[in-house]
Amino acid sequence: MQEQGVDPALSLPIDITYSKLADWLVDRRKIPADWRKKLASVQAKVRTAFSTLPRSVDPWFLTLEADGVGYLEAKRIRDVLLASSPDSRNFLGRATGAAGEWDAIVSAYEKDLLYLGEAAQILVQNTNYDIPDLKRQVVKLQQLVTDSERKEAEVKRSAAQSAIKYQQACQELGVQGTNIRAELLALGKTLPNIFANVIEALCDGMVGSAIDYYQAFTKYAHAGENDESTIVVPTLKELRDNPPDVHAAVHLSPRTSHQTNEKDKLETVAQADLSTTEIDWGIDMAGSTEAEIPLDIDWDIGAVEPDLDNGGNEGEVAGSEPFVPGAVVEDMQAVPEISWDIEVPDGAGTEINWDIDVEDYGLVSTTDVLPTEDHPLSNGKSDLDSVAGEEVRQTLSLVETDYRNRLLDDLFELKTFLKQRLEEMESDDTAALQNQVQAVAPTWIPQHGSESLMAMVSSIAQALNLLTNRKTRDLILISTSVRYLERLEASLIQKKQNESKLHQTMKDLSNKRLELRNNLTMIWPKQEAMVDRTKSIKLLVEKSLSAQYNDRKVNIIGEINNALGNV
Repeated sequence: MQEQGVDPALSLPIDITYSKLADWLVDRRKIPADWRKKLASVQAKVRTAFSTLPRSVDPWFLTLEADGVGYLEAKRIRDVLLASSPDSRNFLGRATGAAGEWDAIVSAYEKDLLYLGEAAQILVQNTNYDIPDLKRQVVKLQQLVTDSERKEAEVKRSAAQSAIKYQQACQELGVQGTNIRAELLALGKTLPNIFANVIEALCDGMVGSAIDYYQAFTKYAHAGENDESTIVVPTLKELRDNPPDVHAAVHLSPRTSHQTNEKDKLETVAQADLSTTEIDWGIDMAGSTEAEIPLDIDWDIGAVEPDLDNGGNEGEVAGSEPFVPGAVVEDMQAVPEISWDIEVPDGAGTEINWDIDVEDYGLVSTTDVLPTEDHPLSNGKSDLDSVAGEEVRQTLSLVETDYRNRLLDDLFELKTFLKQRLEEMESDDTAALQNQVQAVAPTWIPQHGSESLMAMVSSIAQALNLLTNRKTRDLILISTSVRYLERLEASLIQKKQNESKLHQTMKDLSNKRLELRNNLTMIWPKQEAMVDRTKSIKLLVEKSLSAQYNDRKVNIIGEINNALGNV
């Protein structure tokens, strides 16, 4: 029940916005208008007294700074000094020494309620600037710690992957990775064994059956049983008939000087023999020859002499009518003809006698250069080809790109043929036709079922894999290319160094993460201490103003509550 004569408005709480607290105090004359000037004088005394403060008295003193000492801190310093030296009072009961100095500072704060002005100033500073700044620093450090942990995990994963890639690269090449260059050079010596496995796979019986089947099928489809001109997969057949030396394949020796001289001599002989097929006409385009022949041909045609009796008409052909200007030739048969004075016998119109006797001028007849048993025409060329062919056979090997490409072409061609036949057998659309073709095919064509064809395809695929896998290609390049060897060595060294770099990066990130955590650990106490101090000052203001208004409730409102409540 409400008491009579009491204004209900006086029982309502007083709400003061923290940012307007100083103006509110001045407007209600709780503090003087020049409170900032007086407060500055008190704070100067605080800095002077703080410089002579015996910090060894209490550990709390060691955490203080001169700019962070206000009314509440001054009261606590005075109380600690009085408690530490009870004799520091005179006979009147006043504190003396350091305690007396700080007691005077507290009295100056309480005079004219200057501590309320200082409190209003601190609340605005902490709420608007200091606490949000510390919060931002905490959030930033937490984000940096999270990012550092994430990056550290990624680098750790990358380092593990790099180590695995390096180990896989070494395993693929068959090296340990201790001395990379020496191990790669030693690795090139294993290439003959791999080539031996390739040749063994190509000389397998299933591959031979596939070649025979392809050869017979091609003859049946395009020629006949007795046709020997159809040749399929020639390089593969040559390898099976004459397998190359796998050891000579790796170390290709250059052609010797004896072989070079012999080949050059045979080339000279071949050119001399082939030159006999040319006819020496005895004509020197430069001017003179041993058997000089006049370049002018006598056609037995005399020059037309001018007829002086007829008026000296030069150029008039004998037997022709005089030319009359403006005359029209009515009959084409009457057109004057030129008489060359050449008599052509009957039956000789199709032959031209050039009147050239080959024997008179020492020319060689074409019959003299026909091949004979003693001197065949192609002797020099065949010897040259035999030497070149022998050299090619000696140097042809799986390490040569052209030879290997031709061999791969044959293998892919044979594999494609077998897969096509297998697809025709297994397809429902062509199975009946394929069975009919096999039924009417000649007996000399091998008959194979789908299982046999699949076995052939598997054997050829195995040979292709041995010849085209990564290790074989690397070994070939290692054995034949110094530049590739250097690039491969550099690649392995780089992979190894990448792992070391990633481990160092991971170590740096770990140190950075620890440093960030230490900074975060240092900021957390500052933030908590500032929040606690702000709460204490806010409570001090509310209690002091409540006492000024007969214990009426006073609330400091605004963003300050959010700043203090979210921490």
